[in-house]
Formats: sequence, C-alpha cells, structure tokens
Amino acid sequence: MASIFESGAAILAMIAEREPLHRIQKAICEECEALLDQVLCSYAVLDEKGEFFESVISSSLSDSYLSAITGEGIGPIAGSAGAAAYRKRQVITSDISKDPIWVVHRDLALGEGLKSSWATPILIGDRVVGVFNVYTKSIREPDQLEMNVMDYCAKLLQNAADKLTKSRADLERAYTSDHHLNLLRSEHQFQNVIENISGVYWVNDVVENKTLYVSPSYEKIWGRRRYKLYEDTSDFIQAVHPDDVNIVRKAYENLTESLDADITYRILKPDGEVRWICARVKVVDEDNGRKLEYGYADDITERLDSVRQNKVLINRNQLILKGMLDGFLLADVNGKIITTNAAYANMVGYEQEEILKKNISELEGVFSEEEIKEKINEIIERGAFQIDTKHRHKNGSLIDLEVSISVMDVEEQPLIAAFIRDISDKKKYQRRLEKQFHALEQYAFINSHQVRAHVATMLGLMNLYLKGYVNGEEKKKVIRHMHDEAVHLDNLIRQLSVLISNDHH
Repeated sequence: MASIFESGAAILAMIAEREPLHRIQKAICEECEALLDQVLCSYAVLDEKGEFFESVISSSLSDSYLSAITGEGIGPIAGSAGAAAYRKRQVITSDISKDPIWVVHRDLALGEGLKSSWATPILIGDRVVGVFNVYTKSIREPDQLEMNVMDYCAKLLQNAADKLTKSRADLERAYTSDHHLNLLRSEHQFQNVIENISGVYWVNDVVENKTLYVSPSYEKIWGRRRYKLYEDTSDFIQAVHPDDVNIVRKAYENLTESLDADITYRILKPDGEVRWICARVKVVDEDNGRKLEYGYADDITERLDSVRQNKVLINRNQLILKGMLDGFLLADVNGKIITTNAAYANMVGYEQEEILKKNISELEGVFSEEEIKEKINEIIERGAFQIDTKHRHKNGSLIDLEVSISVMDVEEQPLIAAFIRDISDKKKYQRRLEKQFHALEQYAFINSHQVRAHVATMLGLMNLYLKGYVNGEEKKKVIRHMHDEAVHLDNLIRQLSVLISNDHH
C-alpha cells in the first residue's frame, strides 16, 4: 500500500500548490490506472446545479465516448456514474450488458469495449460535485485492493474539490486586491454596470498570463465556471467551436502587434447548443508598467438569426414587389417614401432610386400637401380606403391612378402602404362615353322634333289609308308621301349612327 500513499503525496502537493483542478483530477485518474491493472478511469464534473455532466476527464477513454457523456443528465438509469450522482452513493456494475441502469448508454459503453463500471460520487457537504468512475474490459466486481485504491482516489478528489472550492473565494479576493481592479471595483459605475451587463467583460494580465477579473455573465453565456478562468486564462478556448478555434488563436497571436482585435466566432455550450460570440479585445500598457488585456464579448446569436430572417423576408418581399403588375409605395406618416417597385417607377417615368428621394406630395397631382396630411391621418384612423387621384409623370403629364391605401405597423411605427393601378385607359374610355352621351343628348334635343314630325306625318297618312278616306290616285300619292317621310327618317337615323361611329374612333 506504500505506493498508494506515495502517489497520494504527489497529488497532495499539486493541491497545495493550487494547480488547476482539472489537472489534479486527470492526475488522480492516471495514478489509479498505474496502481491497478487493466482499468480505465475517468472523472465526470457536474454542473453547479448537479443536473448533468458538464465535462468528463480521462486519458484512456476515446474522445468520442467522452463527448457522448458530456452534457448527459444524471438519473437512476443514466449508467453507473449517472446513478451514483443521483443516489449519492457508490454504484458497482459488474456486467454492463445486463445491468438495467445502463439501458440508456449500454450500446455506447459496449461499443467502447467496456464491460464493468464502478462509480463513486464525490461530495462536498451534501452536494455531488463529480463522479470517479473505474471501467474494466472484463465482466467482474472489484477486489479488495481495487476497492481500497478507489476509496483513496475518491478521498483525494474530494480533498482537491474541497480545497480548491474554498480557494475560489481566495481567487476572488486575490483579484480584488490588485491595485487596478480595486480602483475599478471601488467605483459605483463599475459595480452597477459591469457586474450586470449582458455581455462578458474581462481583464487579463498579459505578462503573467492570468485572469484578473471576468464578469458573472460568462457563466451564463459560455456555460462554464468563472473560477476555471482564474485557474487557466485559456479555459474559454475549450468552448470555442472546433471550426473557429484557429480564428480565435490567430487573433490572440496577432494581439501582441495590433494591440486590439474584433473577433466573431462560435462556442459550444455543455448542452451542445451553438452560440455566436462577438468579442472586442484591447491591450493597454498601464502607467505602472503592467500590460493588461481588456475584453468584452457579447452573445449575438439572436441578432444574427434576426438579420438572417429579415434578409429572407426582404428578399421574398422584393421578389413579390418586383413581380407585381400594380405599383407599390411605402411611406412614413410624413409622406417620405421608403420603398417602391418597378411597376410604379414605370408608371411615373422615374428610376426607383429617384422616387426614394421624394415625398408623396411631390408626386401627387390632385391633393395639396395639407390635404395629403389630412388623408394620412384619416388612413391611420380608418385603417384603409381607396381613392382615385392623379400623379405627376416625370415629363410633366398627369396620370390617372386608383390607389388602395392601408396602414402597416412596423416596429410599433405606422407606415402607409399604397397599391397603385394605372387607370388612364379606363378614364379615357369613361370620358369617351361621357362625350358620346353628351353628343347624343344634344343631337336628340336638336332633332327630336324632326323625328317626331316625320313619324307624325307617317302615322297620319297611314290612318287615312287604313280608314279608306283615300282611293284611286290619292292612294298612290299617300303611299309615295309615306315613302318620302320614311326616307327622311332613315337619313336622320344614319346621321345618328355616323355620329356614334365617329365617337368610337
């Protein structure tokens, strides 16, 4: 058993020197594997709420296996480690292929070649902070030596977690003792703004390569604990999306020359969620000779999603507007034109860019500027209506238009949307009909007595003929007279037909 304590002494020295916790945990796993034959060890770190494994440390298990476990929740059927964390006691699985607690992850473990699993929860007080897990590639239970080694390693892990958990408070106090940050934290503005900003603010000592301060929002955005940055300045890089790691590293490598950088990249949170980060970093040489890195990072995921959605919507709307036969105008409540389409531009003879520089009053040919304002107010009250009006063509002529107007609320601001139809041909036809009607009315008024005179004469002659008041030669005269009256009446009708025909042309 001496070798166990020799190994333990080395681990305790690491704890005393406050080496990063993850290095100590990894060293304990490696020492256990060195002490026992044919075992593979891991340490799974629980999130602050104790609900899932936010990271898994091991030198022997494959990256794919560790990645699959990371982010998994604890529970009665979440494998030996998940069940141990859930029950807060040691769980021994001698045969993974048959134990019901492995129903969820059985195929994953067997695919790794693992046959048995012995898990010990690490508690600080009543809270499980992690699980020490020993695997073998044979179906069996641990012997007494293995139980003793596991128990001792678990105590070392508990000691490290306990000491370094306490030392986190020391780390917090350590960075506040720094002269520069004492000055910052003494300011009311820093307390009320920096500590509560949605983005992440940090200060690093470039020369000593250590984090002096990082704001609380780091834990929310990155899904990682702040104290890890105090232990290892580069801890945040562990969350950077694999495809973007080189972008971030290169930006930091160039920082020594450029002294400032803007970096946009993705991170992977412990639950697998991808977030977009926009960071601004600046290196400043302080008067006291120190070189400090000031940084601010913001989660821009929703902003990017919104931009993408808006682009899709804008492109779709532009396609719709482009394909419309009717014209379209979108204006604010002051009449300033915001959007138009090609159909309206063709109607008025302007380029679309020219129209966007105009106010509706510059194109309107019927209503005055004051009347337009009244109409806009009326539209806002009523919601929608339709009017006939005229707009000025670029060549100075007036175009007859039918305008359907409605109100759109965009970001709680009312906008006036107008769908416009060129009714010039319709108006021309209406005017032609009105002209024809007026001409017919005049013609009828002027010639009605002539028509009635011819008709009256014909009726009188016909009455004489039918009642037998005429005979012989007189009948011939009556018939000839009736014929003459019919010819006169026919001429009048022909003149009317010619008049109508001319109006149609």
